[in-house]
Amino acid sequence: EVFPFTEAAVVSPDQLDEDFEEPEPEEVLLVRMPPGLARAFVARSESVLGAGRPTCPFCGNPIDPDGHLCVRANGFRRRDPV
Repeated sequence: EVFPFTEAAVVSPDQLDEDFEEPEPEEVLLVRMPPGLARAFVARSESVLGAGRPTCPFCGNPIDPDGHLCVRANGFRRRDPV
């Protein structure tokens, strides 16, 4: 199930102890599939995500094949993908 994001559904840290009633969504996307198809979907998704660019250990942004200019590492350009 997927629900739209609403500001009313956001709980701040000071509201954690309060009783919170989530508003009913106006729209809902419900997808039903057999377990085998769901497992195949997950396996395919993992392979697609695994084939992507590696992430920078400092900022989490993707590292390009020609290097990465990382702001969190004071502009250090990483030449070798991690």
